[in-house]
Amino acid sequence: MPPLHGRLANETEAPRGISIDPRMRQFEQHLRDLTENRLGVLVESARFRESEDPIEAIHQLRVASRRLRAVFDTFGDHIHGKRHERTRKLLRGITRGAGALREWDVHSETIAELVQKSSSDVERAALEHILERIDVRRGIERKATVRALKQIQVPKLRRRMQRVVEAVLRDIAFADVSEIAWLALEPRVHAVFAEAPPLSGPEHPERMHNTRIRVKKLRYAIELVSPALGEHAAGVHQYCQKLQKLLGRYHDLDVLHDVLRVQRDDLASRRRTALVGGLDPLIERVKEQKAESTRQYHELGGRYDRRGLLMLIGEGIDAARVARVDVPSVLVDSAGWRSSQRAVDSD
Repeated sequence: MPPLHGRLANETEAPRGISIDPRMRQFEQHLRDLTENRLGVLVESARFRESEDPIEAIHQLRVASRRLRAVFDTFGDHIHGKRHERTRKLLRGITRGAGALREWDVHSETIAELVQKSSSDVERAALEHILERIDVRRGIERKATVRALKQIQVPKLRRRMQRVVEAVLRDIAFADVSEIAWLALEPRVHAVFAEAPPLSGPEHPERMHNTRIRVKKLRYAIELVSPALGEHAAGVHQYCQKLQKLLGRYHDLDVLHDVLRVQRDDLASRRRTALVGGLDPLIERVKEQKAESTRQYHELGGRYDRRGLLMLIGEGIDAARVARVDVPSVLVDSAGWRSSQRAVDSD
């Protein structure tokens, strides 16, 4: 995505009689508020050991870090310098640092739920055996996550992220909000369909996983530029959310299926035939659930093709578009967009 207004961003004074998008002030506030909200979630979730629900706190920590990283993904061409690159790496470190623990937390919750639902004593015994082994791994990953988070100074990260947002807003201050949204969303729609598996036929685990990641990036970008879509933003976001959730469900089942098979083979190698017999029917049920999730994906994914989703987004942008207005540069300066930037940079 090419920079929108690189020349204006480098000028010391706003040009005389400039034309601005009246929605820019709303867009600026939206991006600042969204960033502050996500920073708040990240700071709170980083204390996951003190939380009433540590599993949910780890989940929220990863989500918050990903959503903050979306600023770099969406507006990367307006973010320059080693200082901002260090901020991006810090956020990536949080996402990765909590990643393994989150995966084992999901496995633990899923297996525990299966234990509660099981009506077979043998199956329940096999699942509880697996659950014990998973909990050992969770303990190891929990310690690793604590070590990783200790290396990150969260208050400093907050200030750094605020600087990133102000750098973006300074660079796009005189851009058209509709143009910003289209340049942010159009390539991400193409990315989703470039990797999307066919809407019929067998399962494609790797392509479905990659598509889930790309849908997630599209969804986060929609959240960042939602003022430009007006009332249409909710509908587009909801569709992406449903698609991401469905693909996430398939991914969890696919990983669970692999975990169960590995444990089943380990039990078989140690001649634990009773426990193996308890796992075999469960593995088949998970396989059937994967097939059902694939069918649901075919149905939901078929609602929009690449052109249809782009048209939906374009209609939202067009419906929310407003005419630019001409204002003297002194009014732009008095609105405080430059003074607020200087205040953050001097922190």
